[in-house]
Amino acid sequence: MLTDLHLKAVTHFHERIARAVEDSSPNAVVIIGDAVDGRDRLPLLSDFLGLLPGSVPRVATLGNWEYWGRVDLAALRRTYEAADTHLLVNESYILSEGAALFGTDDSLAGTPTLDGLVDLADREVVLLSHCPAFRDAIPAGLRGQVRAMLSGHTHGGQVAIGGWAPLLPPGSGPYTAGWYTEAGVPLYVSRGLGTSVLPLRLGSPPELAVLEWFVGGLSGSLPARSTRGSLPGPPGRRR
Repeated sequence: MLTDLHLKAVTHFHERIARAVEDSSPNAVVIIGDAVDGRDRLPLLSDFLGLLPGSVPRVATLGNWEYWGRVDLAALRRTYEAADTHLLVNESYILSEGAALFGTDDSLAGTPTLDGLVDLADREVVLLSHCPAFRDAIPAGLRGQVRAMLSGHTHGGQVAIGGWAPLLPPGSGPYTAGWYTEAGVPLYVSRGLGTSVLPLRLGSPPELAVLEWFVGGLSGSLPARSTRGSLPGPPGRRR
């Protein structure tokens, strides 16, 4: 699970991310929004996607910064498609007979809809939606079908003091980082990998989350493990 790359260069840091993804032996890779925040950054996204293992399904969603950065969304889709990555904008990706991913448009800057879940009634669904506050907009009638929701956006506050984030961006809702399993669809919020506005993190290190999904298993949250704190900040431009 990769979120909030905010690519400004492809560095050794991003090479380490790609190696960590490959070492986790994933069955799928998901990129949940804010991969780029400027229309001139698509070549960087292409370079980064070229580092990821190409032998597994890869899907992506939009975040608010793809809109706010005026990224050409048609060109963005072509960039993903050229790297064999499926951009999901209120669309689904079938993983197996019993499992599917559904990626929404960004709920802060776009127009998300869950209408396509009707076609997935015979499958368990993991919902990919960049802004975690969208969890509270999932209709009660669909919550039984959605096994879990995965989000980013918050950067864990980007600056946090003892786990407390004094400032969260709009679209975060009451969610900062980690699992939220009470009273609704289980939600996992990743701290993400990049930065926005200020090029620093304090008390909220970058995160690459690895989630295990047991289709047809017990209800509740998905087990999760992550490289919390093990990915150092970008050390310099990639050679």
